[in-house]
Amino acid sequence: MCAKLRRAILYRAASELGCTKVALGHHRHDSIVTLLLNLVFSGQLKAMPPILRSRDGRHVVIRPLIYCDEEEIARLAARRGFPILPCSVCGARQDQQRVVVGKLLAGLEALNPDARACMLAALANVRPPTCSTPGSGSGSGCSRSRGGGGGGAASRR
Repeated sequence: MCAKLRRAILYRAASELGCTKVALGHHRHDSIVTLLLNLVFSGQLKAMPPILRSRDGRHVVIRPLIYCDEEEIARLAARRGFPILPCSVCGARQDQQRVVVGKLLAGLEALNPDARACMLAALANVRPPTCSTPGSGSGSGCSRSRGGGGGGAASRR
């Protein structure tokens, strides 16, 4: 819910300022964790694309840092004196699904140090003929859970 509220505020401010593009600071880790959250908790294959048109078509969301490493961004921010603003409403809760999936990702990296790079590459290398057809996953035991990644990850089309 927090991400949806922030996004609505950003869209409204962009409209008031006459802007059509909204730049967000999501990085590689955010995209990969969102992919895993959607796979595990909502049964969907989706993540955060670098460029996304809003549903109403009035704005384009860009993520210029999507291929950047979180630690590199943190080092640059520290060198430049940029503040890091944690989200005390939802992002800081240690029991959140995002934290659990982050630990899962760390375990995968222990098996393959290139796991993050491979997952990010996979998002640009989808092969639809090898995926299930629409509707074939129904009844497969996936109980869609609210609160997945990417703001509304659990919503159906």
